[in-house]
Amino acid sequence: MKDLFVNPWKESAHGRSPDLPPYLVIIDALDEIDDQGGSKFLKDLLTMVNAGELHGLKFLVTSRPDPGLAALCKSFSTDAVCRLFDVAEEEIKGDITKYLQAELPMLKAQPRFAEL
Repeated sequence: MKDLFVNPWKESAHGRSPDLPPYLVIIDALDEIDDQGGSKFLKDLLTMVNAGELHGLKFLVTSRPDPGLAALCKSFSTDAVCRLFDVAEEEIKGDITKYLQAELPMLKAQPRFAEL
C-alpha cells in the first residue's frame, strides 16, 4: 500500500496547491481480487487513511456483495456506504440517462439511445 499510494502521494506533495479540492481515486471491482484479497486491500487502505497518510485523497470503492468487505464497511458511517441494490432501479436508470445525455450528447439522436 505504501508503494502504491502513500509514497507517490507524499512525493508529489510539494507540487500540489493546498487550495485544490481532494482528488478522487476510484477502485473498481474489489471483489474480483483472488483469495479475499479485496478485504485485505480495503483493510490496508483504511489503515493508511486513518493514519492520515493519504490526506487530500477521497476513495470510491466498488464491489459486488462480499461478506468480508461488508464486515469492514460496517465500521463506516451510514452515509459513507451506498449499496446499489438498495437504490431504486428507476433512480439508477435516471442517473445513467442524465450522465449519458450530458457527456455523450451526440448519441441522443441515435435510435438505440433509449436502450442504453
